[in-house]
Amino acid sequence: MEDVLELARQEGTPLIDGETVAFVWQGKRAPDLVADFTGWLSHPVSLQKVAKNAWIHSLRLPRNAYLEYAFLDPVSEARFIDPFNFRTTPNGYGEFNNYFYMPEAHPTDLIRRRRGVARGVVTRHAIPTGGKVSGEHRTVYLYRPPVSQPSPLLVVLDGPDYLRRGKIVQIVDNLIDQERIRPLALALVTGGGPARLAEYSCSESSLVYLKDSLLPFACQRLDLVDYAILPGSHTVMGASMGGLMALFAGLRLPEMFGSVLCWRNELWRGLEHLFPLVQK
Repeated sequence: MEDVLELARQEGTPLIDGETVAFVWQGKRAPDLVADFTGWLSHPVSLQKVAKNAWIHSLRLPRNAYLEYAFLDPVSEARFIDPFNFRTTPNGYGEFNNYFYMPEAHPTDLIRRRRGVARGVVTRHAIPTGGKVSGEHRTVYLYRPPVSQPSPLLVVLDGPDYLRRGKIVQIVDNLIDQERIRPLALALVTGGGPARLAEYSCSESSLVYLKDSLLPFACQRLDLVDYAILPGSHTVMGASMGGLMALFAGLRLPEMFGSVLCWRNELWRGLEHLFPLVQK
């Protein structure tokens, strides 16, 4: 098994064979592994020692998966990138994750700018918070689709991350052009930075900000479907804590948000708030 370190140096990590993935660490002791499949900090994984200074964690993953991961010192909670993997990407919080594609995975073609595809318009705004969320102003990016009729709105929590890393505007432009989705507008909302955890923990103040500040502001600058006439015509989305807040917003404001998109959400953090709403 000592040869695994040489293989990691030559081929890079993680080592992939079909559906089997092996994460490798070299050192006297190994940090924990955190990743999409561990719920990040929710369930860190310990690597197993297989030889002197050689540690491994193996598992099976779908052949078409894209995943991000990092290593975490279990004592100091310091983060490390994988020294055998040169592929890194910002994690949205000032640090970096490693990433990899399984054999049948690849970036979607929808992120590419294509000739002849009508483009929507993105504008940047600073909306007064009125003390509902942290700071005096909150940056919001609005996307107007390249159509003339009123559109439903998709509110994207942690929006700038989707704008820059997720290429959401290019994806929406292409999906509209291919008639795979109904034209929609976007409100890409900046998170609260150090206050993000509190603001996304099923916060009533954040709901008030969405309903009384963000939505009226978006309605003034975008041609939107009127949710007072068509209840539930808008959608809210987010991931991790943003996913928890998106679900909470959908349950608390169903007249506004008839659909919710959330993944890798921290539901366990909000059960005491969500359960009564689901019971209703």
